[in-house]
Amino acid sequence: MTLVRCDLLDAAAGFFDVIVSNPPYIPTGDLASLQPEILSYEPRLALDAGPDGLDLIRRLVPMAASRLAPDGWLVFEFGDGQAAGVRAIIEAEPRLAVVALRDDLAGIPRIAIARRHVVA
Repeated sequence: MTLVRCDLLDAAAGFFDVIVSNPPYIPTGDLASLQPEILSYEPRLALDAGPDGLDLIRRLVPMAASRLAPDGWLVFEFGDGQAAGVRAIIEAEPRLAVVALRDDLAGIPRIAIARRHVVA
């Protein structure tokens, strides 16, 4: 395992078998309603993901598709109510296929699993 600190994958070299991410996914308009312990201790950069909460995911998916090895996996967390948008973003990326959108312990879809297509 190699850990690299960068903006998404911009400074990570090479190809990866697995990319796991917990990107920001809170819509800007929802930030004020977050619990005080989150707002007081988490940097806004780690929370705010634009008007619909999908800005970083829109960047992550194609970037990951270009950096995954054949049959590589992309796994990331997303917010409540974002499953349809996340599915559409992944399905719009021709190098990836949606494998599953998994529920959290409350039964809410929160984890995306996608796989890099192998081109024959």
